[in-house]
Amino acid sequence: SSFISIALNIRGKLRSIAVDALRVISEDTSSCRQTRLQLCEYGAARALGVTLKDIATQLGGVLRSEMDTVTPDEQDLLRRLHETLCALGNILDPVKEGYVPAPDRTVSSSSFQDPQRLLIKGCIETTTSGGLESLLAIASIPIVSGSKGIRLLEEACRSLAFMAPLLLSSKLAAS
Repeated sequence: SSFISIALNIRGKLRSIAVDALRVISEDTSSCRQTRLQLCEYGAARALGVTLKDIATQLGGVLRSEMDTVTPDEQDLLRRLHETLCALGNILDPVKEGYVPAPDRTVSSSSFQDPQRLLIKGCIETTTSGGLESLLAIASIPIVSGSKGIRLLEEACRSLAFMAPLLLSSKLAAS
């Protein structure tokens, strides 16, 4: 949860390191550890949503351009944006249907009894933090052949694809 706190509350290089760490941690797909659900539970989606909003705001017009000529600072922001998008997409990746955790290996048996609710929590936190608005802005990047923005577009669309069914679920209405 320290990386989440840093990503949420600190700007600059330290935040970039924390987001990169969250991306690496979120790549763990072990059903025994349930890392992605833990990240949702601890507020990583909110931290990444805030980070997306901050970076998208800093990039401004660069996101609406073809990104052919970007400064080194803008290139670094684009790299950080991609890392953030990857981490968020990983965290919101749905849990496989029918998964039953091993009772002796779960972090907290009561925490993950409803994985869908945790994913919905992640969607809500992403939305309320400004992350959804940023995802939509990134997903509308103009793409031309050989564009540098294609990786950003792919990751933004991946997160949106994971969020859509959760945001439309009946469980969200009950939240």
